[in-house]
Amino acid sequence: MKKMTLEKERANKVWQLYPQDFEKRAFLAKELNIPLPVAQVLLNRGISSVEEGEVFLKPSLSRLHSPFSMKDMDRAVEVLFHSIHTGRRIAVYGDYDVDGITSTALLFSLLQQLGGEVTFYIPSRLQEGYGLNSGAIDYLKSQGVGTIVTVDCGISNAGEAAYARELGMEIVITDHHQPPEVLPDAAAVINPLRTDCSYPFKDLCGAGIAFKLGQALLTQKGDKNTIWNYLDLVALGTVADVVPLLGENRILVTQGLEQIEKTPRPGIKVLCESAGLNKKRLTAEDIAFIIAPRLNAAGRLGDPSRSFYLLLEGEEGRASRLAMELQKENNRRQALELKVLTEACAMAEEAVEKEKERRSFLLLAREGWHTGVLGIVASRMVERYNLPVILIALEKGIGKGSGRSTANFDLISALNQCSSLLLGFGGHRQAAGLTVTEECIPLLREKLNDLAGDFFGEEGPSVVFCADLQLEPGEITPELVRALEALEPFGFGNQRPVFYGEDWLLEKKREVGNQQQHLQLGLQKNNKYFSGISFNGKKKLPPLTLFREVDLVFSLSFDRWRGKENLQLEVYDCFFCDEHSGKNFTVIDGRGSDRKLRYVKNLLSLGETILIFVNTVARLQYLEKIFAGEPEIYFSHQGNFPSEISGIPKHVVIYDLPLSGTKLKELLSHLSRLIKKKGELHVHLIYNPRDYQDNLKLLRATVPAFCSLEQVYFSLQELAAGGNISLNSVYSKLGKMLPFANTKYLLQKSIELLQEASYLELNDQEIFLKHGSSDYCSLLKGIACIKGFRKERERWEQALSYQQFLLVAPGEEILCSLSDFTLGIT
Repeated sequence: MKKMTLEKERANKVWQLYPQDFEKRAFLAKELNIPLPVAQVLLNRGISSVEEGEVFLKPSLSRLHSPFSMKDMDRAVEVLFHSIHTGRRIAVYGDYDVDGITSTALLFSLLQQLGGEVTFYIPSRLQEGYGLNSGAIDYLKSQGVGTIVTVDCGISNAGEAAYARELGMEIVITDHHQPPEVLPDAAAVINPLRTDCSYPFKDLCGAGIAFKLGQALLTQKGDKNTIWNYLDLVALGTVADVVPLLGENRILVTQGLEQIEKTPRPGIKVLCESAGLNKKRLTAEDIAFIIAPRLNAAGRLGDPSRSFYLLLEGEEGRASRLAMELQKENNRRQALELKVLTEACAMAEEAVEKEKERRSFLLLAREGWHTGVLGIVASRMVERYNLPVILIALEKGIGKGSGRSTANFDLISALNQCSSLLLGFGGHRQAAGLTVTEECIPLLREKLNDLAGDFFGEEGPSVVFCADLQLEPGEITPELVRALEALEPFGFGNQRPVFYGEDWLLEKKREVGNQQQHLQLGLQKNNKYFSGISFNGKKKLPPLTLFREVDLVFSLSFDRWRGKENLQLEVYDCFFCDEHSGKNFTVIDGRGSDRKLRYVKNLLSLGETILIFVNTVARLQYLEKIFAGEPEIYFSHQGNFPSEISGIPKHVVIYDLPLSGTKLKELLSHLSRLIKKKGELHVHLIYNPRDYQDNLKLLRATVPAFCSLEQVYFSLQELAAGGNISLNSVYSKLGKMLPFANTKYLLQKSIELLQEASYLELNDQEIFLKHGSSDYCSLLKGIACIKGFRKERERWEQALSYQQFLLVAPGEEILCSLSDFTLGIT
């Protein structure tokens, strides 16, 4: 899938944007009557025609393919009806995960409805493992079973299938896993991945194929409606097994979720209630993260049949007791998971610290770990370390492990290259299981680390966020969110749409959740404010400082609570777009801020030393009063380095727009000498255009200009009319007479320049005027020729030019300017 890089790459995180087709999305939006962003999302999902869009937006059961187009379906129907009609006992042989359990429940219930004598068998994860086994076949034979139909397993059990045939048993295999070159010798082998199977849709899960078999059986009986009663079970199995939610899977899950909403089975209803899932409208994400783990917990830690009985229980009281039992098992699973995760992470940190080098693959082994939670814990560690992970539980010199991969690293291919070190293995690109002797683990660890290192290179794997398109605040509306909901169910193959935003102001941050692990955010742009949430954002996002601008990737949803719908942004990642990093400096561009005090207060919350640059004594005294008692904050008046500061400041806040570059250069030059030894300096620019106006007033009050010199001279003429002018009193008198703000420095400098221009002279602390003219033009010409005035004027122009540069120049240019200040410093 081709994508266009956003040029947003840092710390092994990459943001990518799908190619944007403005013409085609405008066409789709018009023809399908959907918002433009939704049309772009459809294009990104490979839906490029109106016909495809209509199929996707209206997932109808009428679009399902005939089950009889699947190879061996007619033969399987024949075998099962023969068993029903002859009273031959049938066993549905399943698997201990949600897909296997729902497949077993579906076919068991349906065969019973058709009049069959039916039992079921779900092997123990811990004692038997996955698939058919001879011990189970012997047991079923002893129970009078004559026909076995597998669901979600069996395609790789040629030996076991042959053994069942030797015992005189018929066997029908239904499976969705990759078939071997030689298929098992069975009465029927139903698998859409068979090379000789022409069934159009290849991504059904075990429950989907069991559903197809059930549909074929009922159709043969002339019943086309009863099969829809099992859509809820198919939805559970499809979502839990992480198959693509496209094509027939999309139809089955959509319709199954609607069935759960309208007429939920007692078992599903009470399971939702025990999990605290009390909303009416269940989503695929609810199944994946809340319902499926509870159904899986039974098989991970003990007897998986408890989940089977819950799904088929018709009496709500008994269902409640089973649901509570599963809830307890899930709590126990979570405790075991936390224990293994804590121990595994400690081992990982210790290994990295000991080896003093970057690992590309984590393989950890320990005695006492519960094999039922290794896969989940491996997934958690992949999220934390962004590396492929295998965890191995050791017992009596033999290790059984489970692994999860990241990025595009093919885990099963890597294990295949290590097969000489393994007793056995299986799985696919992203997940695998293995058995290994303890003595081979060190060699296996190094081999896998080398393979991963070659694959990822020196930089290691990147976390990639793929954004569907960029959204501006004006495009984010409740109508858009409702239109996006029409793309549900979201999950593997049809991910929730992700958007990209630039230059949003972070106005609120609050830690929420039982462990304060989530972040509630407030985001604003173009005077539009939105609430946001980042789940596990405390670890997932970089440290956040309020009132800074961020770029972000996010999805849109409604936070539905007590009948109200509140639009919110779910933030997956963000970074400060106002940062520009150099060798010694990181410039943080907060120019234009109208909340300077809150900015500084939030910066203080980081617990790091701050030095604030101000222009005036008045500002310094004001801020000292505001931040009295704060030990980590110091002030620099026009570049003076405070003698009382302890340590090296991590942050320099340019609170006021500097009057000139000289003072700022002096301060940063001094800090650069220190920083070269200690690390990086963060320079925060939080001045704004109003500071420029304040500086103009300050300059006019301190630096003589033509207009101010004219006013001073004509005021002196008025004073001279009353006799000689005393130098001791002239400053206070002039200060009151002049129509603009002024300082003693301005008045002193003005008198010096007028003296240099020969308009007055000083004698014995008195001022004598040498010209009586009030001709402004002659005064202007006289002053313009003075070297001192030209120097003051040049200083003023340079100061204003530099201030304009600091106000409007891009952050990168200011960084270069600040870095130039430190050239040659040793």
